[in-house]
Amino acid sequence: DTYQASTRMHMDICEAVNYLVFSSIQDASAAEWIIFHRGDTPRLVEYLRETRHADKASNPVHCQSYFLTSDEARLLRDQGFRVFIICQSVGDAVFIPAGCVHQVCDAIKYVHTVLTAHQGVQHSGRHQSSRRLSYAGLSPNMQGNCHSAPRT
Repeated sequence: DTYQASTRMHMDICEAVNYLVFSSIQDASAAEWIIFHRGDTPRLVEYLRETRHADKASNPVHCQSYFLTSDEARLLRDQGFRVFIICQSVGDAVFIPAGCVHQVCDAIKYVHTVLTAHQGVQHSGRHQSSRRLSYAGLSPNMQGNCHSAPRT
Protein backbone atom coordinates (compact mmCIF):
# COMPACT_ATOMS: atom_id res chain seq x y z
CA ASP A 1 0.00 0.00 0.00
CA THR A 2 1.49 3.36 -1.02
CA TYR A 3 -0.84 5.45 1.17
CA GLN A 4 1.15 8.24 2.79
CA ALA A 5 -0.23 10.76 5.21
CA SER A 6 0.76 14.31 4.34
CA THR A 7 0.87 15.01 8.07
CA ARG A 8 1.83 11.86 9.90
CA MET A 9 0.29 10.75 13.16
CA HIS A 10 1.02 13.13 16.03
CA MET A 11 -0.56 14.87 19.00
CA ASP A 12 -0.75 18.60 19.74
CA ILE A 13 -0.90 20.17 23.19
CA CYS A 14 -3.51 22.75 22.21
CA GLU A 15 -6.70 22.50 20.21
CA ALA A 16 -6.68 23.61 16.58
CA VAL A 17 -9.09 24.42 13.80
CA ASN A 18 -8.16 23.60 10.23
CA TYR A 19 -10.23 25.56 7.71
CA LEU A 20 -9.84 24.57 4.07
CA VAL A 21 -9.90 27.72 1.96
CA PHE A 22 -8.75 26.38 -1.42
CA SER A 23 -8.59 23.13 -3.36
CA SER A 24 -7.57 22.57 -6.95
CA ILE A 25 -10.62 20.33 -7.39
CA GLN A 26 -14.18 21.15 -6.42
CA ASP A 27 -17.06 18.97 -5.22
CA ALA A 28 -14.74 16.32 -3.77
CA SER A 29 -12.98 15.67 -0.50
CA ALA A 30 -9.57 17.29 -0.53
CA ALA A 31 -8.30 15.84 2.74
CA GLU A 32 -9.02 12.88 4.99
CA TRP A 33 -8.47 13.29 8.71
CA ILE A 34 -8.09 10.37 11.12
CA ILE A 35 -8.52 11.51 14.72
CA PHE A 36 -8.45 9.32 17.84
CA HIS A 37 -10.16 10.09 21.12
CA ARG A 38 -7.50 11.10 23.65
CA GLY A 39 -8.56 8.28 25.97
CA ASP A 40 -7.44 5.72 23.39
CA THR A 41 -3.87 7.02 23.16
CA PRO A 42 -2.25 4.34 25.38
CA ARG A 43 -3.92 1.53 23.37
CA LEU A 44 -2.93 3.21 20.10
CA VAL A 45 0.70 3.48 21.23
CA GLU A 46 0.70 -0.26 22.02
CA TYR A 47 -0.92 -1.04 18.66
CA LEU A 48 1.79 0.93 16.84
CA ARG A 49 4.55 -0.74 18.83
CA GLU A 50 3.19 -4.16 17.92
CA THR A 51 2.32 -3.58 14.26
CA ARG A 52 5.12 -1.18 13.29
CA HIS A 53 7.77 -2.79 15.49
CA ALA A 54 8.43 0.60 17.06
CA ASP A 55 11.11 0.94 19.70
CA LYS A 56 9.63 0.15 23.11
CA ALA A 57 11.68 2.95 24.69
CA SER A 58 10.15 5.68 22.52
CA ASN A 59 6.61 6.86 21.89
CA PRO A 60 5.58 6.08 18.28
CA VAL A 61 3.11 8.99 18.26
CA HIS A 62 5.65 11.59 19.35
CA CYS A 63 8.25 10.43 16.81
CA GLN A 64 5.78 11.34 14.01
CA SER A 65 6.98 8.51 11.76
CA TYR A 66 3.80 6.47 11.41
CA PHE A 67 0.46 6.70 9.67
CA LEU A 68 -2.63 4.53 9.31
CA THR A 69 -4.64 3.71 6.24
CA SER A 70 -8.40 4.34 6.30
CA ASP A 71 -8.92 0.58 6.38
CA GLU A 72 -6.70 0.25 9.47
CA ALA A 73 -8.58 3.07 11.18
CA ARG A 74 -11.92 1.37 10.46
CA LEU A 75 -10.54 -1.93 11.76
CA LEU A 76 -9.46 -0.21 14.97
CA ARG A 77 -12.93 1.34 15.27
CA ASP A 78 -14.39 -2.18 14.99
CA GLN A 79 -12.04 -3.20 17.83
CA GLY A 80 -13.47 -0.53 20.13
CA PHE A 81 -11.17 2.42 19.45
CA ARG A 82 -12.93 5.77 19.25
CA VAL A 83 -11.59 6.85 15.88
CA PHE A 84 -13.12 9.48 13.63
CA ILE A 85 -12.54 9.64 9.89
CA ILE A 86 -13.43 13.08 8.61
CA CYS A 87 -13.45 14.08 4.95
CA GLN A 88 -12.74 17.75 4.42
CA SER A 89 -13.76 19.81 1.38
CA VAL A 90 -13.41 23.50 0.58
CA GLY A 91 -15.32 25.54 3.15
CA ASP A 92 -15.10 22.84 5.84
CA ALA A 93 -13.47 23.36 9.22
CA VAL A 94 -12.12 20.44 11.24
CA PHE A 95 -11.70 20.90 15.00
CA ILE A 96 -8.86 18.89 16.54
CA PRO A 97 -9.16 18.68 20.34
CA ALA A 98 -5.97 19.03 22.38
CA GLY A 99 -4.31 15.72 23.16
CA CYS A 100 -5.98 13.75 20.34
CA VAL A 101 -3.70 11.71 18.11
CA HIS A 102 -4.40 12.64 14.50
CA GLN A 103 -3.11 12.60 10.94
CA VAL A 104 -4.25 14.05 7.62
CA CYS A 105 -3.87 12.81 4.09
CA ASP A 106 -4.28 15.32 1.30
CA ALA A 107 -6.12 13.84 -1.67
CA ILE A 108 -4.69 16.67 -3.77
CA LYS A 109 -2.35 19.59 -3.23
CA TYR A 110 -4.08 22.57 -1.62
CA VAL A 111 -3.52 25.64 0.48
CA HIS A 112 -5.14 25.84 3.90
CA THR A 113 -5.13 27.97 7.00
CA VAL A 114 -4.75 26.59 10.50
CA LEU A 115 -6.03 28.62 13.44
CA THR A 116 -5.87 27.89 17.11
CA ALA A 117 -9.31 27.65 18.68
CA HIS A 118 -8.72 30.98 20.44
CA GLN A 119 -7.95 32.72 17.12
CA GLY A 120 -10.89 30.95 15.49
CA VAL A 121 -13.32 32.37 18.04
CA GLN A 122 -11.92 35.88 17.55
CA HIS A 123 -12.16 35.69 13.75
CA SER A 124 -15.09 33.32 13.23
CA GLY A 125 -17.17 36.02 11.53
CA ARG A 126 -14.69 36.13 8.66
CA HIS A 127 -15.49 32.59 7.51
CA GLN A 128 -19.09 33.03 6.37
CA SER A 129 -18.67 30.55 3.50
CA SER A 130 -18.17 27.56 5.78
CA ARG A 131 -20.67 24.88 4.80
CA ARG A 132 -20.27 22.50 7.70
CA LEU A 133 -18.11 21.82 10.70
CA SER A 134 -16.68 18.48 11.75
CA TYR A 135 -15.74 17.77 15.35
CA ALA A 136 -13.86 14.75 16.60
CA GLY A 137 -16.16 14.56 19.62
CA LEU A 138 -19.04 13.27 17.47
CA SER A 139 -20.13 9.70 17.78
CA PRO A 140 -18.58 7.50 15.05
CA ASN A 141 -22.14 6.70 13.95
CA MET A 142 -22.65 10.39 13.13
CA GLN A 143 -19.70 10.51 10.73
CA GLY A 144 -20.47 10.23 7.02
CA ASN A 145 -18.75 7.95 4.58
CA CYS A 146 -15.66 9.41 3.02
CA HIS A 147 -15.38 9.37 -0.74
CA SER A 148 -12.01 10.96 -1.34
CA ALA A 149 -10.78 12.03 -4.74
CA PRO A 150 -7.97 9.90 -6.19
CA ARG A 151 -4.64 10.71 -4.63
CA THR A 152 -2.14 12.28 -7.01
